[in-house]
Amino acid sequence: METKNATGNNKPATEAWLICTKEEAKPYKKYKVLFGERKFARDFPTQKQTLSFCDDLPAEIHLQVYKHLFKVPDNFFELWAPKQWAEKGSRAKNSALTYATQKRGLRMMRVCKKIGDEVREFFYGGNNFRFSYVNGFQVMAAFMHTIRSANCSFLKHITVQIPNRAYGYSQDLSSKTGWKNFEQLMARRGMRLLRYGFRARYEEQGRVLGEYNYDRAVYKCFRQLRNMPDLKLLEITFPWDYEFIKSSYCPFSDDKLTTHCPCSIEDVQAMDPKTRIWHTIEEHSSDRAYWALLADLAENSASKELTIALVIQYEMTSYDMANRISNGWPQDIVHMRQGRWLAAYASVMGYEFGHSRWERDEKQRGTYNVRYDEDPTLSVLPKSQEEDSLLEPPELPESQEEDSLPESAQLPA
Repeated sequence: METKNATGNNKPATEAWLICTKEEAKPYKKYKVLFGERKFARDFPTQKQTLSFCDDLPAEIHLQVYKHLFKVPDNFFELWAPKQWAEKGSRAKNSALTYATQKRGLRMMRVCKKIGDEVREFFYGGNNFRFSYVNGFQVMAAFMHTIRSANCSFLKHITVQIPNRAYGYSQDLSSKTGWKNFEQLMARRGMRLLRYGFRARYEEQGRVLGEYNYDRAVYKCFRQLRNMPDLKLLEITFPWDYEFIKSSYCPFSDDKLTTHCPCSIEDVQAMDPKTRIWHTIEEHSSDRAYWALLADLAENSASKELTIALVIQYEMTSYDMANRISNGWPQDIVHMRQGRWLAAYASVMGYEFGHSRWERDEKQRGTYNVRYDEDPTLSVLPKSQEEDSLLEPPELPESQEEDSLPESAQLPA
């Protein structure tokens, strides 16, 4: 803020404490820029400016300025892509870099409150923020903590991979070392991580830092998602080959179950179709607690227009997938059958069901488009018809919307 000096020229302020006192500026001392602005603040010119961006220009002009300022191809940011798609020059790599270059434009948020609110709504509300790799929820938790709740409230479209601890893999965060490495990576990306309150006594009790923080991050994300008033679409992606249902479970074997649920295939077959689908997905999932969080979000979201979608994500082309399945690759048959159970579960819970495929061509490599039409890959059956039809999800009656889940399966309050 400047005024004309004694000679009538506008010059940078050189005299301190003309507007704010030292006491008023004291809370901002650790913020160098904000403190400096208050220290050298001066009155606005008394003479009215010829044109005011806020007051004189229509909203349509504002939007054109913001579109020019924030050039985002396809209106999405991929902030956590699989490493095989994040090669130099790929769209996934460039998307993360594009997000990092928006810092200059985002400075407009600090011009004044009116412009700040417009820029936040345009930038955060107009783009799809994606976290498409293992541990996506943990990266999303860091992202939300970095941009703060005020900006999170503008988010409308989020795509994130199902929580998956990836035990035994290089992406495993359950160990203390794994989580420390993750913290360092987020710091290099400019993200801030919450301190989730792990205490020394927890370690004495046998609890592991990484595993504790992993769960806390997931719970934090769902709590934040539930409080977003403008959230319109949440897409939960499932890698086509990720066995989110434990492979020893009855849809894939008629052996006695070895999971926490002591039921047999006969027990499950005796259930009505809706209960059987719910039971298969939730009670025998690798991380069954997370399904309740998703159901709670659907029931108690601050957004009245929220749509939740479960999305199968493929890597191979449709032709390659169909060829492998029709020729009876056992593991692929299991994965596709699991996808059909997921589609049935989405119908039971009132979620949308979609499918996507990672692009492989040079220009679009590392991106994907989610489609909500029929998934042809899930329709491909093996050549051998000896597979037990009871391993497939049951047909839902037409009145399934009117039926209710068993009491143990009701959405949490």
